[in-house]
Amino acid sequence: MCNLSSCCTTTTCSGDLSTQKAQASTQAQTSETERNLYSLGVKIAELYNSVKRKRVELGLLQRIKLIWTIVEAQMPYLDEWSACETDYSVSLSEAIQALLNASLQVPISGNARADIREVGEALNSAAKLMDTIAFHIESLMPKAEETEHLISEVARVTGGERGLIEECGDLLSMTYNSQVKECSLRGQLIQFYQSRHNQQQGEEQ
Repeated sequence: MCNLSSCCTTTTCSGDLSTQKAQASTQAQTSETERNLYSLGVKIAELYNSVKRKRVELGLLQRIKLIWTIVEAQMPYLDEWSACETDYSVSLSEAIQALLNASLQVPISGNARADIREVGEALNSAAKLMDTIAFHIESLMPKAEETEHLISEVARVTGGERGLIEECGDLLSMTYNSQVKECSLRGQLIQFYQSRHNQQQGEEQ
């Protein structure tokens, strides 16, 4: 049977041990929450950088869409070229036929005489027609090549536009969820500090 002094000592030791365990538990929980907050902060920073990169890419795609609008404005030139190509093909066929007809009028025997003026006019007409065709082809080719290049480039890049927008949406959603989780962890950390503060005040009283 213990006396009053030894019982008080035992009670005091038991209380100190419980307090130390509670403090250790609170400290462990606080450390774990701080680690979670740090890890979450790193993750949020990575998501922020990823969203920032995607926004830059999205801006690039928006500029490409503007280029596509310019390309669409150039499409009438291609249509014009398509229409002219048919006309030039017909004209070229006629020029070839005119040259063929003129060549048939050239005498092949020594006694026959050809109408030099008529043959010369046919050749000059065919030559002028060929020069006109060549001029129009040369003037339209740079526009056609530039438009074709722009169409190919825009088609290559804009194919992934929808996927990029969806990916940006997913990243923003992940960032929002991470921020909600961060707020929750910060709330828990504040509760731990408040509980620890109240516990210390109770011990002092």
